[in-house]
Amino acid sequence: MSEVKTKKFDYEWGENEPPAKKLISEGDILIKKLVENQKKTDITLQQHLMCSKQFEKGADITPLSRYNPGTSNLSDIINSTKYFNNIEHLKAAGLTDQDAQLYIDSLKGHQHLYSNHKNWEKSILQEHLEKLKKMVQIYESKASQPAMQKNLLQYGLAIKPQSVETKLLRFALENTKDIKSSISTSPIDIKDIEKQRFQHLKDSYLPPISVIRKKTRKLQRRLNTTPNIQDIPLNAPVNTKSKWDIKTNTESAPNIPIIEKKVFTCLPRSYYTVRNGEIVKLTNSEITTKHLDVAPKLSLEEIKELPKFKDYSPGVPSKVLYLKNLSNSVKEEDLRHIFKEFASDVKDYKLMKGRLRGQAFVTFEDDRIASKALEELNGTLLSNKPVIIQYGYDKR
Repeated sequence: MSEVKTKKFDYEWGENEPPAKKLISEGDILIKKLVENQKKTDITLQQHLMCSKQFEKGADITPLSRYNPGTSNLSDIINSTKYFNNIEHLKAAGLTDQDAQLYIDSLKGHQHLYSNHKNWEKSILQEHLEKLKKMVQIYESKASQPAMQKNLLQYGLAIKPQSVETKLLRFALENTKDIKSSISTSPIDIKDIEKQRFQHLKDSYLPPISVIRKKTRKLQRRLNTTPNIQDIPLNAPVNTKSKWDIKTNTESAPNIPIIEKKVFTCLPRSYYTVRNGEIVKLTNSEITTKHLDVAPKLSLEEIKELPKFKDYSPGVPSKVLYLKNLSNSVKEEDLRHIFKEFASDVKDYKLMKGRLRGQAFVTFEDDRIASKALEELNGTLLSNKPVIIQYGYDKR
């Protein structure tokens, strides 16, 4: 193999001169199979794709808990791991579980072997062990030939070096990492891992906690001694020639501008009247002192001028007054304000809601007071709408 490795290949052969040695790689075998499949005419592409593929069965992996069940210490786990690795190595060589156990017992001596396998005849046991040893030797000899595999890879890369397949194979081999075949059985040192992970923190300087507390107290004392602007009195004495009796520093007092407060009042009250069948707002010139003293209201003639109430009639006198044409925003407090002159004689206020909104009932002590209230308050404007009052039905 060394001669073949050091020899420089010359591909310029003569016409009738065969090559010195034919190098067959896995790539050549694959290309030959592909060419043979392309030459077949008795099979279609769909049938070729439907052909079943055969895969090699991988090695069976047994969990570690099978060899070391229950609670164990570190030494037991290390021993069971070594035993587990030996069993898997022998199973990879083609041995079964029983053969692997038999091979391991043979390494511990003949007495240990014969005592654990008493059902075997010694001659048959020795012959079976020789077969197992040959299988293990063949497997280890194949596993110890990385140089031969490396030469085969070099030969495969030498054939058609500029092809896409060869370039991809070279790229894959250059980026393949070496995988260790044996598992490290040494225990994990947590302290060493901590030193490796946090070494950069030890290199950087971190002050001790006592220094941090000392600087914090010093900063707190500086903040406490700093004067607060709010503590300086704003009402400083008048500046005079002599300032021997002034204890506060008037010059350091901030000049805060005085903002005059504005007084906000309600809007002026609006007054309305009826002209030509329409409600008209009165101007300031039309409002007299009489309108200011008396609440604005519509007369009986003005009420009948409204199209909605042209057939208005107060009805049969009773102690219950029926109010209508009320605004939706009217509340019971507004009714109490209108009837404040008759507050002592009013028994009940009932403001309707829902579909009867805009109507109300006011109950008095007797009919005489109810008639007086109707004459004085009928047509009073409330929320820009005249209140129409009639006698209601008295349940006696």
